Amino acid sequence: MMVVRLVVALDLGTTYSGYAFSASSDPLTIVSNVWNSGSGQLMSSKSPTCVLLHNDMFHSFGYDAENKYVQVIDDEDRNDWRLFRRFKMVLHKQATLSRSTTTIADTRGDYMEAFPIFTMALGYLKKSALEHIKKQRGEVSMENVTFVITVPAIWDDNAKQFMREAATEAGIDTSKLKFALEPEAASIWCESHSAEASIALAGTGTRYMVVDLGGGTADISVHERNEDGTLREIHRASGGNWGGTNVDAKFIELLQDLFGREILHAWKRDNQDDYMELLRTFEAEKLAFGPDLDTKLTLEVPESLFDSTTLDLTRYEDKIEVKPYKLRFETKNFGTIFFDDLITKIVNHLKKLFEKSGLEFVQTIVLVGGFAECRYLQVKVKAEFSEKRLIVPDDPGMSVLKGAVKYGHFPLIVTSRIMRYTYGIEARRKFDERIHKHIKPVYNQEANCHVVEKCFQMFVPVDKEIKTDSKFTQTFKTFYGCNETHINIFRSPQKAPSMVTDPECVKVGTVKIRHSKEPFKIYVTFMFGKTELIVKARIQETGKEAIVKLDCLNDTHL
Repeated sequence: MMVVRLVVALDLGTTYSGYAFSASSDPLTIVSNVWNSGSGQLMSSKSPTCVLLHNDMFHSFGYDAENKYVQVIDDEDRNDWRLFRRFKMVLHKQATLSRSTTTIADTRGDYMEAFPIFTMALGYLKKSALEHIKKQRGEVSMENVTFVITVPAIWDDNAKQFMREAATEAGIDTSKLKFALEPEAASIWCESHSAEASIALAGTGTRYMVVDLGGGTADISVHERNEDGTLREIHRASGGNWGGTNVDAKFIELLQDLFGREILHAWKRDNQDDYMELLRTFEAEKLAFGPDLDTKLTLEVPESLFDSTTLDLTRYEDKIEVKPYKLRFETKNFGTIFFDDLITKIVNHLKKLFEKSGLEFVQTIVLVGGFAECRYLQVKVKAEFSEKRLIVPDDPGMSVLKGAVKYGHFPLIVTSRIMRYTYGIEARRKFDERIHKHIKPVYNQEANCHVVEKCFQMFVPVDKEIKTDSKFTQTFKTFYGCNETHINIFRSPQKAPSMVTDPECVKVGTVKIRHSKEPFKIYVTFMFGKTELIVKARIQETGKEAIVKLDCLNDTHL
């Protein structure tokens, strides 16, 4: 009897989250949840990324969390409730992350450790997905379930480790867990499951750019279709914090200018229900907004805020028309105030990419992600790249999640990736006055010569194409009398850094290897081609081998 295996993809997004799954017997029939806002007015394929705590214990997630928080905000025990929203961006481009010191703020501005919030969110998505599967298919052995978590391709190693450890804490067996890079997952789905994309991207050698515009980041990859239908990356992932929440930040900035920062802060604190409703209203207008609107766009403002002060229209005198409990905008002004600066950043980055060797002939742009649903954004990008073919698949916000499920079934569909950094280790080298003329050497008694400390010993250079099964091995000798060797891993955007103390070098972690006190040779193998860096260590004399975790979190004890 054939064992039916399941792939469950979890997408913990900045703004919205969801899950999807399929069985190995029919991998491309993908099931996702339908979330109910609670009011009966909105049904969606994703739910807001919100975690609600009661007395610092998990209570609910998503729409349920938002709705419950609005219900209790006026109760006497309201301070016992804490709502955390849109917290994923804390992991983007953080030089250091830790379980205990990386914090996020709740909606009142009070801080808490981020790690348990991520754990609760992933745990809820996992539990909800498994309950959905049970209703549809009956009991399923966890041995037959693979989990895939979506992550931005531009995330660093420490962010991926943080997410993996949060998933493990949430009860996901780490051996059953894979990461799918978000623009890569979207590419996997769109090239065969979007009618327009299937035609445009067909043919060996076809090159196209996937622009994943989520709530927090713009995440961009460039792929080429191989003869057998697999994909290879032809330019390293790039992007920045140019997601749709920047539009929301512009809206908050406008409110601060109109009503005053202190008044807005006090109103938000005392009227959380009105504040949440105002954000929901703006979110709907943001995605529906397009430059072809003939009438003025109207935003309703809660009476509790409108009556709190006299509006200051200094910055927006000719751009906003004020009505009782309403703000009215000309279409062009709405775009200028909230969208244009952000879209300019995205467009300028894409233009720089198209100028690079090998990318100038890429003719197709695929827009995916929740923010890609915005019609104004689509029209602006199309106007800037009129000579290119712009594809926006149906339901672009689900392309990543569905692609992650497909990737879980067919992980070899991506054959190679481009290194985003040069990786190497901290090492000592024999002093060479021609190379180390400005560096003071030290005498090493064991080597009986002068050596230079803190040299950068490279494993793989930036921009190198790496097959997904690539392995790179170097040999190290342990010191006599030591029973544990620490190998410090560094990265750099430079092709050939000389010292780990160079300004752009960043320590990404430490590999810790235990051994006897006798001196041994250790083969350390780096496997870069997967979505995560994997390190394998083997002691030559004993043949003992182990997979070693890369310790990227500054308070992790492995």
